[in-house]
Amino acid sequence: LYTCCHTAIKNFITNVIPFSDATVIRDFGWTGAEVVEKTMAENKRADETMRHQFIGTYSGLTRMYPRRYWRIEPAPITIDLYDPKFRPWFVNTESAPKDIVFLIDYSGSVKGPTMHLIKITMMYILSTLSPNDYFFGVYFNSVFAPILSCANGTFLPATTSNKKIFFERLGELEEKDQAHVSAPLRFSLDALRGNLNSTNSAFPNYRSGGHKLLMLFTDGLDEWPHAVMEEELRNRNGDVIRMFGYSMGYGTGQLPMLNWMACKTFGKYSVIDSIMDVKPQSRSFLDHLSVALGKTLETTPIEARRISWSKLYMEVQGLGPTITISLPIVTKPDGIWLGQRIAGIAGIDIGIAELTDRLPRGDQIYGIIVDNNGIIIYHPKHVLPATEVHAVRRSACYDASQVRHRAGAGLRVQYGFSDQRVYRLVGLIDSIPTIDLVSDREF
Repeated sequence: LYTCCHTAIKNFITNVIPFSDATVIRDFGWTGAEVVEKTMAENKRADETMRHQFIGTYSGLTRMYPRRYWRIEPAPITIDLYDPKFRPWFVNTESAPKDIVFLIDYSGSVKGPTMHLIKITMMYILSTLSPNDYFFGVYFNSVFAPILSCANGTFLPATTSNKKIFFERLGELEEKDQAHVSAPLRFSLDALRGNLNSTNSAFPNYRSGGHKLLMLFTDGLDEWPHAVMEEELRNRNGDVIRMFGYSMGYGTGQLPMLNWMACKTFGKYSVIDSIMDVKPQSRSFLDHLSVALGKTLETTPIEARRISWSKLYMEVQGLGPTITISLPIVTKPDGIWLGQRIAGIAGIDIGIAELTDRLPRGDQIYGIIVDNNGIIIYHPKHVLPATEVHAVRRSACYDASQVRHRAGAGLRVQYGFSDQRVYRLVGLIDSIPTIDLVSDREF
């Protein structure tokens, strides 16, 4: 009929995901079923204002209605990075909100390439978090302390500014001494359970109310926290804190204790020993949490399932500020699904103009839109970034004369690690910054 498909390029140039070609073929088949295409067409007939409908899958394939031309320009220097699994609407829908403690090894052995891997992995993980999620960080070597000392034991909502401040702080800490993990692990577990003895915490109950996750990044430990783990497993009383272990560094390999900790707490263990591993492993915790959500939704009637609203973001093909409403598509984990509980995420785009056109206007009145987190969706003084194509990376290695001939002399080729625009285009920072109505004095 009138749908089209986009497939993430990684499926054909890496071997990170086993059977990736088979899963693409599988998802091409079921998303293109006649009943799916007819349903999309009927939805459009029922509501002519509906912009785009789509289904994103874990294989990287996206089925879209109506069909559209996919712009990747200028082609000689542009790499298409679009993968539905890293888009805000997909990540927001595949799991419940989360409270996360990042427990990061800052001993002398991680100095250099290993710390670079940790920081890049952290950047990717932070990019998957939204203001519905809350985070806290602890670093450790021979001592330990909160990464943001000013937080005073408070979990921070994952807004653009909070994530930026946290990531920049990672570069200011010094790697030194040996790693002692027992005390910081106990501290992190207490933080997740709200047991910290802190009278300075600004908002002691400022939390998501969803999953409790502890993410431990290390290249190896001289002493393993057996006593802390035994106490945790004995006394948790159904209050599960999922631990996700990350074995970091070139040649570090498997760390059995990290694997054991993850297994015993219904978490997951990952090895990141090269830059190639960072992107897929940075969202492995979401793949794991999606299974838990799928189990819950199996017994929930479709009409009772929660519809997710994404934060405001830039649509990848240059259509401007967009909000997506989405819903997980639940499946059985047997046969061709290889343990998956969610087959994909179905979504519908809503342009911000469709909402702002309904706001009241007058000489002495104006309307604003704020979400349940106090984040500004629309305000007359809210200045948005320029609309452009996202989920792309443009290379600095090119034939300049050919590019100028095809794209004009005014083309800017982005490069450099510090270029914030590059981060936005590739999806490592929010394409539209989240701004808190209360904290921003301009409003």
